[in-house]
Amino acid sequence: MSNISLKTIKIGSVISFIIMIVVNALANILPINGKTTGELSDAYPNLFVPIGLTFSIWGVIYLFLFLYTLYQTGLIWKLSPEGEKRIQNIGVLYILSCIEMLPGFFYGTMSLFLYPL
Repeated sequence: MSNISLKTIKIGSVISFIIMIVVNALANILPINGKTTGELSDAYPNLFVPIGLTFSIWGVIYLFLFLYTLYQTGLIWKLSPEGEKRIQNIGVLYILSCIEMLPGFFYGTMSLFLYPL
């Protein structure tokens, strides 16, 4: 069990989710270094990037992340003691997963690739 308080985890979850969404939106609305994530994906042709339609799954992923963030806060659903333990155990990992996505937006859009394809 984490030594971090449940309230801290709840607040950290909301803040990290909001930051992740804002940075993702800004990477496409106000392209960082003049390039959107889609333009960067198209700039380096390879056999591993699927067609653009495939990326629409991210809308569904972000929707479920949003719902999970709400679940963690207990604002919509009342958390049982078991649910609070679950949040206590994995909440920090959720926060880290939101933060972990941020460097990718900056690294990718700034074209700091060491070995461009």
